[in-house]
Amino acid sequence: MARLRDRIFRTIQWWGAPLLLLTVAGRQIILVHTVGLSPWHGGGFGMFASIDRDERRLIKLDGISCQGQQTSQVLTPEATGLTDPAWTHLTTVPKASRLSALGDQLLADKNLPNPSTASPDSNCLQTIQLQVWRLHYSQASGRMWYAPVTSAVEVAR
Repeated sequence: MARLRDRIFRTIQWWGAPLLLLTVAGRQIILVHTVGLSPWHGGGFGMFASIDRDERRLIKLDGISCQGQQTSQVLTPEATGLTDPAWTHLTTVPKASRLSALGDQLLADKNLPNPSTASPDSNCLQTIQLQVWRLHYSQASGRMWYAPVTSAVEVAR
């Protein structure tokens, strides 16, 4: 009995750390490809092969003003009133529920900057769509571009 216990203990010692490492890295890879987790987070090693960092992600707002004009802008943490940690969390692990809550907050905010119009009523937005975008790079072509991480989340008054 003691011999079997020692053998099991040695097997766990030998394979425990590699299995844990594979589990953590595998989970991170799955989350990157399913929920848009940044490869720089979650315990994986994507940071060594990716330019997709927190500060390179952005949130794009497409809106329709109360006058029916379309507007499009890239949001900043300052424009949304989010703290830096909250902004990083929103862009690193983008979820539709968080984008929807941000949309509700932006629609309620009367001071949202709207660069497409200069009228006094330019801050009035009727409907907005929010989407998290990330930077891509093709080594073959040397080209960089932004592409959406999430589908657009629409919020209306």
